[in-house]
Amino acid sequence: MEFRLDVQEPYILWKNNQSSLYVQNRKLYSLNDGSKAVSLYEWKEPYYAKAWMNGDRLLLGVQINEQNSESGLQGQWLGIQIGARTVVDYEDTTFFGPQEVLQMLAAEHPRLFIATVVNGEAYSDHLLDPALDNWVTMNRGSLETLPDRDHKQQEMRYVTEGSKFNLADGSTLHMYRDKGDTILYSEAPLLLARRYLDLELLDIKEIDSLDASHQLLGRFRSSGNEEVMMFLNGNYEDTPIAVEPRLWDEDWQMLTPYSLIFTQILPDKLETMQYAETYLEDGRKQVGEPKWMSFSTAGSRLISNQGLLLTYQAGNEKKQISWFDLIHAGSPGGNPIWLTPLENYKSSMELRPNYDSDWTKPRVPAIEYEEYNTNAEIPEDLMRAMDNVLMDSDYGYGKTFRLIDGRWYVLYDNHFFVYKDGELQKIGNMPVTLSVSIGEAAGGHTARDFVRVGESWIVADTEGSRVLKLDEQLQIKAEVSVPAPYRLSLEVNQLTVSSEDSLITIDSSFALKGKKPLAFKSTAKMAYETDKHFSTQQYLEDKESRLTWYYFEGVLYQYREREKELRSFFVGYNENYAGNVQIIPYRDEILVMLDHRLERFDRQGNGLGRIEFPRSQPDGIYDRTPHGENSSQLDEARGVLYLVQGYRIIAIDLQRNDVLEVFRQNFSDIGKLIRYKDHLYVLLHSDENDRYQQQNGESAAYGPFYTEIIKLSMVDSGYDRFVVDGFYEDMEVRNGADGKPAFILKSYSN
Repeated sequence: MEFRLDVQEPYILWKNNQSSLYVQNRKLYSLNDGSKAVSLYEWKEPYYAKAWMNGDRLLLGVQINEQNSESGLQGQWLGIQIGARTVVDYEDTTFFGPQEVLQMLAAEHPRLFIATVVNGEAYSDHLLDPALDNWVTMNRGSLETLPDRDHKQQEMRYVTEGSKFNLADGSTLHMYRDKGDTILYSEAPLLLARRYLDLELLDIKEIDSLDASHQLLGRFRSSGNEEVMMFLNGNYEDTPIAVEPRLWDEDWQMLTPYSLIFTQILPDKLETMQYAETYLEDGRKQVGEPKWMSFSTAGSRLISNQGLLLTYQAGNEKKQISWFDLIHAGSPGGNPIWLTPLENYKSSMELRPNYDSDWTKPRVPAIEYEEYNTNAEIPEDLMRAMDNVLMDSDYGYGKTFRLIDGRWYVLYDNHFFVYKDGELQKIGNMPVTLSVSIGEAAGGHTARDFVRVGESWIVADTEGSRVLKLDEQLQIKAEVSVPAPYRLSLEVNQLTVSSEDSLITIDSSFALKGKKPLAFKSTAKMAYETDKHFSTQQYLEDKESRLTWYYFEGVLYQYREREKELRSFFVGYNENYAGNVQIIPYRDEILVMLDHRLERFDRQGNGLGRIEFPRSQPDGIYDRTPHGENSSQLDEARGVLYLVQGYRIIAIDLQRNDVLEVFRQNFSDIGKLIRYKDHLYVLLHSDENDRYQQQNGESAAYGPFYTEIIKLSMVDSGYDRFVVDGFYEDMEVRNGADGKPAFILKSYSN
C-alpha cells in the first residue's frame, strides 16, 4: 500500500518485538530493542512511497516524479539491511517508481526482487540483487502480450526455487519457476538475469569458444511439450535453435561467439557444424537447419592446437590447417586447404609508404560538377520541402529533379513526387532499378531522367539498362533494352536516348530505330584546370590514338588534346567506394572497369560491349573491405583480367566474354594481386578482424597472428596455401635463386 513520506504518525515498515523500521515526517527511522530511534534517511519532499519485505531485506520505492511525467527518472529506490545495526546499503534512481510497478516477485536464495514495470507502451522485467547495487533489465515485451500481469498485484509473491548450476567461472546459476515461466539469475562474473516465458529449463551445457569465453547453451521445454535450445549469454541469447542431439551429447567447441559455427577434432577427421542464419523483418534472427562438413586428417597426427591453427605431423612433414580456411573458403576444382611453411622469405618493418604517387593532376578541360541531377535551378522552397519527406542521413537517396511544363517532379530512389502547394506529394513508386554505393556512408543511384508524353511517363532506368513507358499508375506498358540510358530528348514521334557513347532513337511504338555515336565538342572556348586530382587508375593518355581518358563522379571523358575536342558520358559508379574505377589498355582496346562491370572500347573511343560480374554475397564491403579491394592484374597473352572483388578473386576472360571465380574466402582480408611469371601471389588473413586487432596494438582474438600467402596459377586456376607466423600487410615478390620467387613480407610501424 502506498503512503506519503510526510505522515505525522509513524508508518511502520517492519516490526519485531521492540525493534522497528518506520517513516515519519519525511524521515526514515530505525529503532533497535527500544533504544533511541536513529534517522537513516531524510527526504526534502513529501513523495509517495511503497515498501516490499524479503527476509531481512526491505526495498523502499519512492515516486520522485509522477507517473508519465516528462522527467526521465521517476523512482528512487532504497535497499535496507535489517539486523543488529540496520543500514541503508543501496540507493539508486531509475526510470520507474512504485507507481509503474505492475508486479513484484521475490526469491529467497539469494535475496532478490523482481519487478514488472510499465515501460512506455511496453513492459519490462527488472531484477535487483541488493548486493550488486543496481537493477538489471531482464527482458521487454508488449503490454498486449503481458501474461497474467496486466493489472497491479498488491501483494508480493515468492517464486519457486529450482535447480542450481555451478559454472566453470566459479559463479552459480540459479533457476526459479514463476507459474509457467523460468527465471534465471547468476552473479558476477557471468551476471545473467533473464525471464523465459512459457518455458522450463531442462539442462544447460557450457561450450568453450576459441577466444576462451564460455557460452551457456540451455535446453528448454514449452507447455506444449516442444523442446528448443537457446544460448543464455552472448550474441545469440534468446535465439531459438532446433535441438540437435549431437551438439548436446558430443564435445563441440564454438568457433567464435559471433557465429553459430561449431567445431570438433576427432582422431582421423575434423568436423564442423554451421547453422544458417537469416533476419526477420522485425530484426530478430532466425536459425535454420545445421550444415555438416567433414575433413579427413587420416595419416596425420595432431601435434599442436593454437587457436585457429592446427598443426599435424605426416611422416617427416609438418602441415597446418586453419579453422577459418576450412569453414569459409570456397573450393572450386577441389583446391587444397592444407598450409605449408613459406620458404625463401625475409620480413621487413617499415614506415607506411606515401601514396601521393598514386594520384595525378593533369591539365584538362574544366569539369562542371553536378551537385544535383536537374534540368533547371532548384528553388529553395523545394529544397526545404525535401527534408520533410525523405531526409538523407547515413544513406543518401538517389535523386532526379525535373521541371516539366512549369511543375517540379522529384524521384527519390523509386519514390515519385510532384511539388504542389508548397509540399511534395507522392504520386507512387516507379518500377525502376536501384543500386547502392557504400563507403563511410551509402548513396543510392536511380533513374537519371524521365519525361512526360501525353498521359505516359518515359523513364531512363539507368541501373536496369532499359527505357520504360509507364502509365498514370506507374505500371509498365512497354520497355526496350538500352545500356545504361542517362538522358532523354523528345522530337516529333521520336525519342532520343543517350546511352554511354551512343545516341539511340526509339519510335512511337517503342522499337529501336537507329544508333549513332555521340559527337565530340570543341574545347576552344572552354576553361582548363590543373588542380583536379585523379587516381592514376582513372587517368590514361593513350599515345597510340592520342586520346586521353579520365573518369570523374560517374562520367567517362574522352579528350583529343591536339584537335581540342571532348566528349563525356555517364558510365556509373563503383558499388564499393573504397575502390577506383580503372582505365586499362589491352591490345587494341581500352577497358573501363567498375567493380561490378567492365566496359570495352576500341582505341578511338567507340564502345564494343560490356561484361557484367555482379558483387556476390556475402560481400567484403564497408568496414569489411579487404586490403586488396579492386586490385587487378592483366594477363594480356591469355586475354584474362584478374580482380579482387570483396571476398573473392575473379578471372574476366576477355576473349570468351565470361567470368570465373577462381578464389573465394568469406570473412577474410585478401591483399593485393602480385604477378610473378605465370602465378599470382596474394596475402591473406583468414580472420578479417586481425587488422583491427593489430592496428589497436592488441593480440589476435583467436590465438597468435599468422599470415597466409596464396599462390594462384594463371594457367589452370589451381592454388596452394603457404603460411608464416606474424602479421604482414604487404609483400614484394622478386627473382630468387634458381628462378624461384623470393618474398619480402612487410609490416608497418606507423
